[in-house]
Amino acid sequence: MSLVFNGVYSVINGGGGGPSATDAILTVSVPTGSTVTMSKGGVTLTPTMWVQAADNNLDFALFVIPPNLFDSQNAWTVTATLVTDSASDTVTIDAAAEYELALSYGVYLFNNGNQYVAITGGWANGPLAASTYTSVPVTISASINYSYSSDHQQSMAITNNKITLYNGDIIRVKCSFTGKFSINVVSANATGWYASYKLAEYVSFTASETIHELPIPSNMQGYVLIGAFGQQVAPSGSGSITQVLIVR
Repeated sequence: MSLVFNGVYSVINGGGGGPSATDAILTVSVPTGSTVTMSKGGVTLTPTMWVQAADNNLDFALFVIPPNLFDSQNAWTVTATLVTDSASDTVTIDAAAEYELALSYGVYLFNNGNQYVAITGGWANGPLAASTYTSVPVTISASINYSYSSDHQQSMAITNNKITLYNGDIIRVKCSFTGKFSINVVSANATGWYASYKLAEYVSFTASETIHELPIPSNMQGYVLIGAFGQQVAPSGSGSITQVLIVR
């Protein structure tokens, strides 16, 4: 089988059974050398074929899912493994469409309800960016959920422990949101962090994005603070965070 994605990928391992117009296609990007499966309700699928990125650092596992396996109520769990490392995420496939997931190995701080307490100390409501703000508490279950309704409200979650980060690390967060979303590293869990304690910051107003990344510019120790506070450009909004991962 021959396949080219945007002119930059080459086939490394092909399989039979190409997709039809009624099938769904899931593309999972993983570090080179990984194995990938997707499972749900006792059914486990392996990739129909593999494609390798031109830079040789990523592999792409392509799954073809027939209509009899579409399910709007129950998500598939997609798992990648490489030697002793593993990573997983979920995806709901309910129509003949193209779906994508990116899996990376690293240090999880939150994943579909797991707060990784041994590392994070758990997650809690974050401190105010400034004393002029009021807090709208986050809710934490299978996801970290935040919402705010004015340009002087804040709704953010913070790790209870400081996290050790290194130059070149990336904090990758999976979040669906409206209004505004931000990832921050702060040196103190204290009011006024925005002006006095901020070590690194990422902000997005692009609600169509679901994967957000904060590159770490130097070695640091700090609390990871995620969510949003209102500004005139986005005086209201809400978000649902399902995954926080340090990619190394």
